[in-house]
Amino acid sequence: MKKETFYKLLLFMSFILFGLVLRNIPSIPNFSSFIALTLFSGILFPKNKLAYLLPFAIQMMMDLFIGIYATDLVGYATHFITMYLSLGLIVFIGQKSTNINFLKSLVGVTVANIGFFIITNFGSWILLPQYDASINGLISSYLAALPFFKNSIISGLVFSSILFGIYKFYELKVNNTEKEMA
Repeated sequence: MKKETFYKLLLFMSFILFGLVLRNIPSIPNFSSFIALTLFSGILFPKNKLAYLLPFAIQMMMDLFIGIYATDLVGYATHFITMYLSLGLIVFIGQKSTNINFLKSLVGVTVANIGFFIITNFGSWILLPQYDASINGLISSYLAALPFFKNSIISGLVFSSILFGIYKFYELKVNNTEKEMA
C-alpha cells in the first residue's frame, strides 16, 4: 500500500470517528459536523466510491442507534430517501471541488447545507401527513425548518474550517514525507 493511500485511509477513519463522536453529543439542534464531514469525504476521495461510504456508514449507524426505522415506517422512508439523496449530492459536490482552499470549503459547505435543507424539507412535505399537499403545505414545511437552518449554516462553517485545517495539515504531512523519501 502506498503511503499516500495509507494516510488517506487513516484520515478517513479519523473522520468516521470524529463524525460518530460528534453525532452522539447532545447539543444545539442541527449544530452538527455531518454536512461538512460529508463534503470533505468527497474532497478527500475525488475519484473513488469510498467517499460515499463515510457519510452513509455514519448515517446508517445513527439510524440503528436511534431506532428510527423501527418506530415510524413512513417517517423512515422520508428520512431514507431524502437523507441519502442529499448526502450523495453533497459527496458529489465535494468530489467535483478542485483546488480546494479555505474560501471554497466555506462556500461548498454553505451550498451543501442549502441543498440539504431544500431536499429534506421537500421530502417531508411530500411524505409526511402533517403537511397539506398544497403550496401552503410546502411553505409550512420550509417555515417549520427555518429555526434549525441557521444552526446548520453556522455549524457547517465552523466544522468546515476545522476539517479544512486538518486536511491542509494532512497535505503538508504527505508532501513532507515524500520530500524526505526523495
